[in-house]
Amino acid sequence: MPAWQSPSLAEDGSLQTTDVVLDAPLVIDAPLVIDAPIETSDISDAASAEEPQIEFGDWLGYNASQSQMSWLSGGDFGMFSLESLPSLKIGQESALLIGTGFHFLNGPATPDLPPRLFDFQAACQVRKAFSQHTLLDVRLGVGAFSDFEGSARKGVRFPGHMVAYHELDTEFVSVFGVEFLDRDDISLLPVAGLVWKPHEDLVLEMIFPRPKVQMQLNDSSALYIGGELGGGTWAIERTGPFNDNVTYRDLRITCGVMHFGDSSDSVLEVGWAFDRSLEFRSHQGDQDLDGAFMLRSITHY
Repeated sequence: MPAWQSPSLAEDGSLQTTDVVLDAPLVIDAPLVIDAPIETSDISDAASAEEPQIEFGDWLGYNASQSQMSWLSGGDFGMFSLESLPSLKIGQESALLIGTGFHFLNGPATPDLPPRLFDFQAACQVRKAFSQHTLLDVRLGVGAFSDFEGSARKGVRFPGHMVAYHELDTEFVSVFGVEFLDRDDISLLPVAGLVWKPHEDLVLEMIFPRPKVQMQLNDSSALYIGGELGGGTWAIERTGPFNDNVTYRDLRITCGVMHFGDSSDSVLEVGWAFDRSLEFRSHQGDQDLDGAFMLRSITHY
């Protein structure tokens, strides 16, 4: 076999050579063995492990709805709404967000109201843990709420919130902050209360202005009863014509079923809206309204 002489230094300091065979077969004492083949399911499981896993009682953020479809059926005034809200996705810490809303009105016969109202919003939101036991949820936004027939400038509002959650122990979490509505009737609301989890299948959110009681039904669904303040303020053009602002307000009791999965949850709820009213900035046509049935679908993702 062809070889070449490789010089090396002997122990006595003299130079010696060693034959190096070039074409000797390569021998591996033991074969290289892969214990088990890589399964595609292992790859998908690893990818899904990076996504947030939603479980019963998980904190999703204050007023975390991202898209909703709602229907208010009232004898004197009804509304069908499609809304995409500027809210962070589950697992995000911060983002710049865009939201839109379309509201189709049914009534009242008097005073005059446009058939459609629109929302266009932009917001900056941060949800972040500042310590092992404290979480902060801040959203600052600006939006135009109007029929876009009259002066939309009067419909510019700055909704948002600043709410902190502090874990007192394994069962209690304190909640405090403020919600900026920037409506003609209510400018801001304090946010305060406690979240109490007395049992692994029961969560009591004793929080003003959004109280809720949740009860787990199985691994992927829960039943809840809650309450909230509904409505909004929009700039409109009235007959005459003249520009005005209208504020619709109600209080709501809701009952719903939440279905949660690996990275999203959805809600289907029914409710009753009461203490309803329409108020105008000009006060021409202010009126109280009858109660209304509500049906709503909400998604967090």
